[in-house]
Amino acid sequence: MKRSFFAVLTLAGLTACGGAPAATTPDNLGSAPASSARRASSDVEATVAIEEGRRAPTSRELQVIRALSGIAERVRGLTLREPVDVEVHSRARMTAHLVEGLEEEELSVAKKVYVALGLLPEDVNLKDLLERVLGEQVVGYYDPKTKKLVVRDDVMQDLTRSVGNQDEARVVLVHEIVHALQDQRLTLGDVYDLERDSDADTAFRAVVEGDATLAMLAYAVERQGAGLEMITQDPSALATLMENSSGGFGGELSSAPLILKESLVAPYSRGLVFNATLYRDGGWGRIDEAHRTPPVSTEQILHPERYSRGELPDEIVLPRFTTLDAGFQEIDEDTLGEIELAVFLGVRRNAAPTVHRTAAEGWSGDRLRVYEGPRGPVCIWFTAWDNDAEAAEAYQAVLAGLPAPADPLDVNQAAHVGRGVLITLNLPRTASAEVDATFRAFAQALPPEPPRVAAPAVSPP
Repeated sequence: MKRSFFAVLTLAGLTACGGAPAATTPDNLGSAPASSARRASSDVEATVAIEEGRRAPTSRELQVIRALSGIAERVRGLTLREPVDVEVHSRARMTAHLVEGLEEEELSVAKKVYVALGLLPEDVNLKDLLERVLGEQVVGYYDPKTKKLVVRDDVMQDLTRSVGNQDEARVVLVHEIVHALQDQRLTLGDVYDLERDSDADTAFRAVVEGDATLAMLAYAVERQGAGLEMITQDPSALATLMENSSGGFGGELSSAPLILKESLVAPYSRGLVFNATLYRDGGWGRIDEAHRTPPVSTEQILHPERYSRGELPDEIVLPRFTTLDAGFQEIDEDTLGEIELAVFLGVRRNAAPTVHRTAAEGWSGDRLRVYEGPRGPVCIWFTAWDNDAEAAEAYQAVLAGLPAPADPLDVNQAAHVGRGVLITLNLPRTASAEVDATFRAFAQALPPEPPRVAAPAVSPP
């Protein structure tokens, strides 16, 4: 699902379930307090506005944001063309706004697709689940459409206090201000509006969120007297750290279905490793180039070397199927990519679902079409892999978790031909022969290996 905002679901934000933890406000943010009369007047105005759920920041709060903007500019190596417009929202208003951005039709389609793939329970209320997760986790966001930084009211008030520890909230807001830098300097808003399949959209968001997360960490390690090179010199170690910590999120997110957790967290965690690799190879300039020439698949995010050498996925065009088009309504067609296929391949009967990264890492393309049939959703999924061995591994992973169809008139099946693997779920037996013959023709026509293009240009550090 594509969103019109960038919510704070970073590692720091995810751990701030009960509101951002406290930190000492540095001296460079300090200023003489307002007079008692002015402060009392501001408090009354703020109280009225908070009842409506939104207000303008106080002068003191603006001072904090301006100081954080200077930090974001310095650690990211970009400068704002103009100050970021800021609003302060209550938790309820912020959550309501974020949920309003979720289109009912898109949620309905997403639920049907993921239920059909066995990745969501049939009785899940997806909108309610997302509302609970966002309401718990999000402390602020930057909206590239309105060009506004929105900060949760309790977090903003904590940031102006001289007691406690607000370090984590400050670090997270640096992340969000980096999105404003991306918007003003790297045309984030324009590029974000482009139409993409789910896989390409997740890859783009991984560049954006991973970039901001890396800048956020640059600020965090700087406060400890270290440099960014400390966490970028060995991206594989960083990947292991992220992998080991990915199960430690609490609250609603920890109990959410695996596909939802992976979809929400991957742009931050896997995007961080991708951007760290680019930074190691060419500094922030290399990351700027990735905004201009973004990865086209999550495969390139998970394997930055494939992005650098220009490895592209196989282009898969699903044909029409006469036996299905005659009596079935098409719900959706999409490319899910390596990240989501890893979740699908990790689903096992009579066992807790896992992410099967090993089986998915040979991905080289996929195309899924879902129909609404008289007995429920029907899935036809053509996939391509780097070579025959990778396809065979994926095929075995599919077979290990392939359930029996709900109706004896339907068939759940997998087939492996060369670099291709077919997956069907709840396919009417009357359509099986046509789908199988079409898939075999597709697989036999695949070239010996995935396509490649000239590697993206590398900017000097």
